[in-house]
Amino acid sequence: MLESYDFDFSRLVDTAEGDLFGYMAVDQHDLMPYNDYFSDLNCADLSQAKGSTVEQVRFANVFRAEAEQELYAVSVATPRTDVKVSLSVYVLDQDAPLGSDSDPTAGRLAAQVEQTYPQAGYHRVSLPEGVLLHEGQRYSIVAQLQSEDHGALIPLKNDLTAPPETLSQLGKTSYNEAVVNPGESYIALGDGSGAWGAWEDWASLLEPGGWLRGFMDNSLAESGELPEDVVIAVDNHPLKGYARVMAILDDLKLTAGGREAALSPAFDLREKSYSAAVGSRVSSVTVSAGALRGMTVTVLDPNGR
Repeated sequence: MLESYDFDFSRLVDTAEGDLFGYMAVDQHDLMPYNDYFSDLNCADLSQAKGSTVEQVRFANVFRAEAEQELYAVSVATPRTDVKVSLSVYVLDQDAPLGSDSDPTAGRLAAQVEQTYPQAGYHRVSLPEGVLLHEGQRYSIVAQLQSEDHGALIPLKNDLTAPPETLSQLGKTSYNEAVVNPGESYIALGDGSGAWGAWEDWASLLEPGGWLRGFMDNSLAESGELPEDVVIAVDNHPLKGYARVMAILDDLKLTAGGREAALSPAFDLREKSYSAAVGSRVSSVTVSAGALRGMTVTVLDPNGR
């Protein structure tokens, strides 16, 4: 499957003309290529792995904004055909726990999209409205996949790893290592009653003793097709966020007839509407290059007209 990574297209943007967005960033944790030894886990797999009935599954990635940016699209991989995808974006609370104890839905629901994809692959979908994020602010992408033929499922990026001599016997000339850190990816399971279990950190499930690691190891052992020293390396969830990063962070300034206006409220990336008191008669208003794309500016005289 083809994937998109981090592109710098600053030369394509004329910031001198007032465009505050200098380049696009792709927030992602899944850096491994997509292999299909295990293309996904369905509810039957998860029930076996967990040791209890699973009828629903949702999964999430948590990211931290690298700068002042606008999240405008998200993407997910669907490993099968005819899959309904539900995607939600949450802006997480500042005091939400970090790491394994984090809840990727502990915050403000900022956007939701649903699509059904007849073909398997990577799919990027635009959000109904951009989500403005401050530098260092955490947000999450939460996904649910429903296959017409296989029910709820979760896509897996994985590869077979082993000592070099074993890989040579298998005819593999290369392999991938997965790096999954605590606090990056999560999974929550439901039994079909409408109640969800607690979010579990994906990294802890892949450690020795984790129920997902045990399932992977047992599946390899039961197949009897591979040497005992082969291990399945599993990556983070294939969920990505696409953001326009602010190139200019000057304060917004308004001038009218050569005079600088006073803004109300003060400049804040979360605000999209401003008013400015500049005098009783205003012939023209100019917005400097620090203006936010799509911002509406209203100029008022001292009497509010």
